[in-house]
Amino acid sequence: MGGTLPAIARAVSSADDPNRRRLGFVYGANTVGAVLGVVLATFLLIELLGLRGALFLAVAVNATVALIAWKVDTGPQDVEPAAEAQAPRPPPEPDEAPAQGAAPVLLVLVAAAVAGFVFLAMEIVWYRVLSPLLGGSSFSFGVILAVALAGIGGGGLIYASGATKRRPTLAILATTFALEAVCLLLPYAAGDGLALVAQGLSGLASFTFPGAVLVWTVLACLVVLPAALVSGYQYPLLIALLGAGRRGVAEETGRATLWNTVGAITGSLGAGFGLIPVLGALGLWRAAALVLVLTAVALLVVSLRREAASWWTGSATLASALTVLLVIQPGPTAYSRHQPIGVGRSALPKSPLDFVTQRNDVGRAIGWEQDGVESAVANQRDSGHAFIVNGKSDGHARFDACTQVMAGLVPALLHPSPRRALVIGLGTGSTAGWLAKVSGMERVDVAELEPAILRVAEECTPVNEGVLQLPNVEVFLGDGRELVMAHTGPPWDIIFSEPSNPYRAGIASLFSADFYRAASDRLGEEGLFAQWLQAYEVDAATVETVFATMASVFPVVETWQTCTSDLLLVASKSPIRHDAARISQRVAQEPFRKALGRVWGVSGVEGFYSAFVAQDPFARALLAALPDAISTDDLPVLEFGFSGSVGRGAFDLRDARALAAQLKANLPPVPAGALDMARLPDANSARLTAIFDEGRGGAGAEPAQRARSRARAAWAKGDLGEARQAWVEGGDPLPVQPLDLVIVAETAAAVGHEEAAQAAIAGLVADGRVAEASFATARLRAGQKRVEETTAALVRGFEAAQVDPWIFPAMLERALGLASAVSAAPGQAEPLWRVLATPFAIALEDDHRLGRRMEIGANLDFLGTCVEALAPMEPWVPFIPKLLQDRAKCYEAHGHPLLDKAREDLETLLELRTPAFGATVR
Repeated sequence: MGGTLPAIARAVSSADDPNRRRLGFVYGANTVGAVLGVVLATFLLIELLGLRGALFLAVAVNATVALIAWKVDTGPQDVEPAAEAQAPRPPPEPDEAPAQGAAPVLLVLVAAAVAGFVFLAMEIVWYRVLSPLLGGSSFSFGVILAVALAGIGGGGLIYASGATKRRPTLAILATTFALEAVCLLLPYAAGDGLALVAQGLSGLASFTFPGAVLVWTVLACLVVLPAALVSGYQYPLLIALLGAGRRGVAEETGRATLWNTVGAITGSLGAGFGLIPVLGALGLWRAAALVLVLTAVALLVVSLRREAASWWTGSATLASALTVLLVIQPGPTAYSRHQPIGVGRSALPKSPLDFVTQRNDVGRAIGWEQDGVESAVANQRDSGHAFIVNGKSDGHARFDACTQVMAGLVPALLHPSPRRALVIGLGTGSTAGWLAKVSGMERVDVAELEPAILRVAEECTPVNEGVLQLPNVEVFLGDGRELVMAHTGPPWDIIFSEPSNPYRAGIASLFSADFYRAASDRLGEEGLFAQWLQAYEVDAATVETVFATMASVFPVVETWQTCTSDLLLVASKSPIRHDAARISQRVAQEPFRKALGRVWGVSGVEGFYSAFVAQDPFARALLAALPDAISTDDLPVLEFGFSGSVGRGAFDLRDARALAAQLKANLPPVPAGALDMARLPDANSARLTAIFDEGRGGAGAEPAQRARSRARAAWAKGDLGEARQAWVEGGDPLPVQPLDLVIVAETAAAVGHEEAAQAAIAGLVADGRVAEASFATARLRAGQKRVEETTAALVRGFEAAQVDPWIFPAMLERALGLASAVSAAPGQAEPLWRVLATPFAIALEDDHRLGRRMEIGANLDFLGTCVEALAPMEPWVPFIPKLLQDRAKCYEAHGHPLLDKAREDLETLLELRTPAFGATVR
């Protein structure tokens, strides 16, 4: 391909085109063809023909063009008459000589290399920065590439259509470099404006797939197109500066292409593997613009030595100065980079004040951010550690523990004696850490693509059993699929695959039949393969595709529910042995007992099987109904089907349960009498509440069971009185499930039922749940007006929560509210202020902790505590009127360096706030 452009340039150039404008037409036409190829491949050919079919079609088109060219070249030629053939020919007219003032060859070639370096580096930056806004699918990647190519082609055509008599100069080239820098930085300087555009168009994007493509195109055009147009104009200009007319055009085009391509390769590899991890995407964005400006300055210096100054010189100078002004702008904030805007989870703010409020909330939540080799990673800590990858949360240390912990332990319980396991995706480290604690587990291999995730796992140590320090855990930094494909060691007993969402570019290869076959080949005879599958923001067809694909490879596929909207597909090469007696013994042992109790809120074999959804006939039925819906490496129907429907899904787990019941495949496959079926509904209701489903479903047929289910739901919502009343209506039984022990303790304490509360509190203490026991005690004593005992109990609870991450977050939030109220009593604020200086384990409820500590500090000594209380919130403090006013007063009293910022934020609030009706009446 690198040889075609020089050859075509030689064919179309002539002496009457000294500025090589025709080369611009050829270059533009070539790039327009590239756009067509990208669009057809992304939106049609791969889905229709598969990867190999699309490749073969491209080969066929190339071969056809070659045959046509050969036929034209070897066709009949006009035969000259003999007399004319014998007559002497006049010498050919020489091609036009190079114009005076031609640019130094080396300088132009270096400029070509810089142009390639910057543009390819920026393509990686654009994709990294736009992923949160576009969703990060193969479709959105194709749109970005198509827009970039369209801009390049358009720029070439603009050059070709320019005045044919104007000789290219170094000053014009300098202007293109400086102007490209300005075009690069304009969307950067717009800050979060692009995010607001994406949010404003989100309604169109969520309505239809063509609407989503239109939104992606608009955003890509705003960011990519201007710079691409300048770059496209620049390339034929570079070749024109190397010579004139037809003479040497092929060689000069080839040399320019070589230098430009070498620069492009360096920019691509350098950005992806070095510059972005070191400078960050935003840093590289700025650096790329500065490189263009420095190149423009160098070109101007040489130009002034060789050419007379012109208005192009002034244009280049002005554009360079503008670049400097733009590069010092702050650029996009966490609001743009670490929100799932592209999948419709972040709505357009209702007002300018709402935008500022949301921006500050997002900025304050981000503990740290890092542009890794593969992805942009951030730690969101406002309600507990959650890691954000390219704008979307890929796991919360507490809220997603129902999957991250239990998805590995479910197959570990089902397997007779697991020894070796593989976990694809480190994440918070919970899956690997808890698996490594299983008795007899000799080795847990972990594949993690992004090195920055190691930092996430380190911060999540309280929930992952210290995975990075466990001797039987080994983390491999690389592609999990490659690790499976290349594995030649002893077979694994368990493989758990928990990559990111399959709509993201490249992830669907971990959901293909080819990958499942490779995984099956590397499992032991009784080995189990477990696949996480999202059941949210997905349509039914996508879920059916995953089931059909797995069932086409594995003879047995069972379905479990780990979190509210998370499915776990457990597959095997042979029937899975559901030995209820063996499982009953193992669930009473660690780590299973603790995991079931703290994560799912249940105990016993019934608690374990409360998560069961469907037997293998469920998956067989879907495969039989959809034999052509199998996703393969060659035909990744899952990736393209999911990408086209993400955010517009309608899958409902209740439909899956109904189908399983219809197929008589909904009950756990255990012998009759092996389970106490009367306990399953209660266990399921408790588990659903523990996984933050607020008790929906699983209530059972008995009135008492339904009453207890209502009690759990009311407790989760914070209605403690209603919860206690419903529990009593259910017969006020002694708690059986671990979660019910917490519910009875807190609700009985809230209504002053001393005996019931104390019995449940004693049970919590015996189970090692000091934080919950202390908070229930505090609520009981608060109702009895025993203030000092309330404070002491709260302090014990907060100290326990600083090391124990498994407390129910809503209970911790209620305890913080109680602490704020109690701190108003004389002498009670100081111990609460002191204990809340330390974050809770995994930063659970951190935003609430900081807010309540500010209130408690005000009750203690406002001016003495305000600076310390505000420090963790800076610079993204909550945009709450009273807090902003108190902040300004605090910093004024202390002469704080952030006083100007505090005043500015307060003025912004007053400026943007809409006065309430009657506010002006005195």
